[in-house]
Amino acid sequence: MKIGGMKVQNLYNNYNNNKVKDDQNVSKNKIKDRIEISNEAKKLSNFDNSKSLDNSKRIEELKKMIKDGTYKVDAKLTAESMMKFINENRR
Repeated sequence: MKIGGMKVQNLYNNYNNNKVKDDQNVSKNKIKDRIEISNEAKKLSNFDNSKSLDNSKRIEELKKMIKDGTYKVDAKLTAESMMKFINENRR
């Protein structure tokens, strides 16, 4: 009785057949990337920076008031402004 091992060619063929099947499965399952731009981002792209205010004069006034010790914080106005900001940005 002659017992022979697996032939190298059979191993090679089995490996290649499995590899081809795996490659076909990978190409079927490829997911394409896509990008979506949110409505908020679209609004920002239309933002015109030239409309922004020049606050340099007011900043200098505030700096001088702080340096002189005459700057007073209106706590009620600050709180109202904070609440307005929070309510506008709540989602």
